[in-house]
Amino acid sequence: MQEIINRINNLSLESNEEEVEELLSELKKSLIQNPDVSKSILNANFINSIENWIQLDNVVLICQDILDISLSHFKITDSDSFGTIELLLKSSPPIKEIVIRKLQHDYQAVSAFVPKSTILLLIKCLNSENVNVGPATINLLIEFLREDLLNDGDVIHQLSMDTSKTEVKCRMYEVCVGIGIKNFKSFEKIQFIIEKCLTELTSGSDVLLQLNLLEILQNLCLRDYGFAYLENKNVMQNLARKIESINEDPLSTLLLPGLMKFFGGVAALYPQKIFQRYSTLFDLLFHCILENHLSLIYSALDTLGYLSKSDDCKKLMDKDFGNKFVQALAHIYQKFPNYPNDVKLRALACLNNAFALDEEEEMINNQISSICEKWCIGIFGNSKDFSSLLNICKTPFDDLSTAAFQLVKSLAVYSFGQEGIAKTGGFVEFLLDRKNGSCFELKQKKFEVIELLARSSVFDATSIAKFCKYLREGINYVEPMSEVCLESS
Repeated sequence: MQEIINRINNLSLESNEEEVEELLSELKKSLIQNPDVSKSILNANFINSIENWIQLDNVVLICQDILDISLSHFKITDSDSFGTIELLLKSSPPIKEIVIRKLQHDYQAVSAFVPKSTILLLIKCLNSENVNVGPATINLLIEFLREDLLNDGDVIHQLSMDTSKTEVKCRMYEVCVGIGIKNFKSFEKIQFIIEKCLTELTSGSDVLLQLNLLEILQNLCLRDYGFAYLENKNVMQNLARKIESINEDPLSTLLLPGLMKFFGGVAALYPQKIFQRYSTLFDLLFHCILENHLSLIYSALDTLGYLSKSDDCKKLMDKDFGNKFVQALAHIYQKFPNYPNDVKLRALACLNNAFALDEEEEMINNQISSICEKWCIGIFGNSKDFSSLLNICKTPFDDLSTAAFQLVKSLAVYSFGQEGIAKTGGFVEFLLDRKNGSCFELKQKKFEVIELLARSSVFDATSIAKFCKYLREGINYVEPMSEVCLESS
């Protein structure tokens, strides 16, 4: 092994590529057979040698495999072990990629003693154009930047450095927001950087940057102090004004999908405040859906789904926008056949959120059941005829059929949904037919629907017995094929 390493170290830059490839392949084979010697590879001489050859297309994968194998046996036991890690972080992007993967694997075990010198190198990695280096460093920094390191001037200076690259700015801000939502003390230490982010969001002219910042800042609302901070800085009000001025400012139109998603995500956390204070968002949503604005329909459907998902949101939606919301749901369902396939999936997800039970609630709330029944009648009529929904379930496209069954499952939780299934001719037979649906996810959704129906008081004893038999046989049961044998004369 050492002989191979020495030969690699002694190769000149003019060496033949085939010779390099042969030696590296030999080293890789030796490492696989005897991994204990991998620690002899992780030194400055060998890493410098690898650096010379890793740029070559023919050997880059072999070089990465060698480092991967070596690092898999490298134990980071204390801050001193980071000397080797830092050596690799100072190397070229293909090598950085390997060491970042190692840190991602071990981050929980090492986060308590990552030294400042390593943190500074990781911050520099945010500038990398390599997709496995720059973006991959964000979560590592959020994890590794302890409160004591946030008091260090060099670290803060590096984090707050100005850059003209939009993607690097976004990575820096994402790191700072991620640190800020750990606890209030951490938030206070990086608050001045987040203020720069707010300025670029509300006063800047870079629409692409603003769309990314909306997504990043939404996470700040995961903490009460983060939401209060945005309100105190008038960020929410400024964003609401952008929605109001869509007819005056053409750039606002480009921001609308991001604004809808932002307010929808925040409303899921603070429904009462968003419903009461920012009604312009709802006017925009209903307008986009009812007027069939295809350029905005994706975001509108996603946001409307967020805004009706929790029990609190359902109650507020019914109280503040009852008729408009029912009208929007009915319109979505009516226009469903005309939507492109990807919009159909979003439409089903939106409808499903309207009826889905709140994950935090253990039993059905009578008020929620009454609200959802009103919405169901608005979509399917007083007769609750699910024939059109059954036709969507029968589609040959597994993704659409699975999404439709998810909606059926959400409806089947309620007695009015069970009544709709029972009344719709052929629905029960379709559910029990094992020949329908090939993918496992689709079979699982059908199974979950039948589990709900088997506990229902809506169906007769014969149907309940069939449901129970289906459940006993399991998801993947295949009905035996009967064969007819003819006796030869």
